[in-house]
Amino acid sequence: MQEVIYEERLKLGLVLKLVLIFTLGMLICLTAWSFYISEVVSAWILLIVLVFTAILLFVVIPRRYQIFDDRLKVLWITEDKYTL
Repeated sequence: MQEVIYEERLKLGLVLKLVLIFTLGMLICLTAWSFYISEVVSAWILLIVLVFTAILLFVVIPRRYQIFDDRLKVLWITEDKYTL
């Protein structure tokens, strides 16, 4: 087994952070607004979409990466590893 030359946690860029905050913020605002105007069914649908989106984004974004002599390994929150 080869030795890891460099390993670091992934730092999210400003643009990605803004996109995540905007996406989740809009869903939160729309859900709150739907509850406020008594559209209960649409509010529950938006709440389900909000939870699903948050979980999906949490799982899909890589957490850390490792650099070897001949490859790059990207590690997600699940134990899936992709070697480039």
